[in-house]
Amino acid sequence: ANCLNAHDLARRAMPGVLSLEAGGNACALEMLDRAMDQDPDHPLAIALAAWAHVQRVVYHFTHAPLQERARSLELAHRARALCGDATVLAVLGNALSLLNEFDTADLVTRRALAMDGGSAWAWSRSGWIDVYKGDPQSAIERFKIALDLAPHDPLAFNSMVGIGCALFTSGQYAEGAQWQERALAEHPSASWVHRTMCPAYVLAGQGPQARRSLGALRQQYPDLTVSEVERGMPPLPPSQCDLVVGALHEAGLPA
Repeated sequence: ANCLNAHDLARRAMPGVLSLEAGGNACALEMLDRAMDQDPDHPLAIALAAWAHVQRVVYHFTHAPLQERARSLELAHRARALCGDATVLAVLGNALSLLNEFDTADLVTRRALAMDGGSAWAWSRSGWIDVYKGDPQSAIERFKIALDLAPHDPLAFNSMVGIGCALFTSGQYAEGAQWQERALAEHPSASWVHRTMCPAYVLAGQGPQARRSLGALRQQYPDLTVSEVERGMPPLPPSQCDLVVGALHEAGLPA
């Protein structure tokens, strides 16, 4: 394995980063650390590592969220200073938006789309940025473009999660939950989707579905509390975060 160069290692790490799962994330970070040891200025390795470290916070893979966030931010700034192609910029947009650096995320994602208008990842990330900024209509359009461009992409399910979250923010709770169910059917290991799916069912008045969703969330994260969800939540608009937190509390997640 020692004959792999930094680029090979970064490419091999990519599926683990895209899996949005704890095991894949850990394997990917190990490869990315090796890539950055070999080539401290490898743009793709650094951008992927920045995204992977903030994933650990957002998806509750870590007990040290502040350190992971700080490491992600440091790597994101390093990646931004290097020249990257559309893929690097789209990956960087993922990291920056989860770090709440919306303006910079928006800038690099637009640059990615200017370089490659067919980048499904950049379209999907621009959709998430719209969700975070509170513009659900634009978000849904962008996610649907991403899905049209690459329906079988490993990240297609995350665009479906995004459509679900956008519908949630526009008050269409039952429909939002349906999109998140679709996402989970595509990618069953992404149990964190229940954080927003369970509240959608609660607010849609669908008690049995909400309880089933909460059960699935707690099975995967037995120690999860409402305050931990708040700490890890992606940067949804504050009013939406309050709705999510209130509904999880109502569904029975411990405070």
